[in-house]
Amino acid sequence: MSATLPTPGNTAMGPKGSSTGDAWGSFSKAFEMAQVNVTHRARLGSIWPLFELTGDRNQEHVQVIRDYLDPLVQSALEDRKRREVAGVSSAIAEKTFLQHLVENTDGEHVAFPAEFIC
Repeated sequence: MSATLPTPGNTAMGPKGSSTGDAWGSFSKAFEMAQVNVTHRARLGSIWPLFELTGDRNQEHVQVIRDYLDPLVQSALEDRKRREVAGVSSAIAEKTFLQHLVENTDGEHVAFPAEFIC
């Protein structure tokens, strides 16, 4: 909510509109591009890896997304530890989605079975 607004006529355009040059703008642009790449892969079907023999098109976008989200997840995990030590718990209606997720996991990484990875 506190991010700057795009400057008309002087802003980067993504596939879904304009974005700002701050961290939020970088994240949103990378997220949009990752969605475009995943949609393109879905249209190609099981042969999509043949079109990315020279490299993963999503790798740089995923890195930008992780750079933005990892500190938020780490902060939520640390907050969970502080709440556990203090013995504080709250009703599900009072939690954010991220707080609910970190209370139901043991760490920041989840291993998916091979059939879920495309």
